[in-house]
Amino acid sequence: MHLELSFTNDVQTCVSVVVDPGTILEIFGDPSNASYEWRVIEAGRLVKYSDAGYSAVPLALRDGLCFYYGPPSPELVDDADQLRYALMPEAGCA
Repeated sequence: MHLELSFTNDVQTCVSVVVDPGTILEIFGDPSNASYEWRVIEAGRLVKYSDAGYSAVPLALRDGLCFYYGPPSPELVDDADQLRYALMPEAGCA
């Protein structure tokens, strides 16, 4: 699938998260240019994608999850640093 994006080239898929059976949230982009996007794929079909040019994988992941599940309830997150570090990838795109 080829996407015409304003800020990002689809060079590498950095993170794939199964958000529901048959539905995947992917973070993809161009690590050498620090530009990333998210896309939701359901049953092999592209459903929605960003075109924002995120500068880091965790930012694209955060917004992709918020698109799919809705924004978090403020009472569920009592420490912004805790949430930020939980979303940092261990390997792959940085």
